[in-house]
Amino acid sequence: MYTKKVLPVMGMIMWTMYELLLFFAIGTVYVLLIEYLGLTWINIP
Repeated sequence: MYTKKVLPVMGMIMWTMYELLLFFAIGTVYVLLIEYLGLTWINIP
């Protein structure tokens, strides 16, 4: 039985927009802490 919901590409982009923005914000904060505040102890080797 085929019960899978099929979404168009634009619908999938809109559905994942929250996660995209969230992870972009987390990455931006991480980079800003390292570059501008000099917090080198949070670098991942």
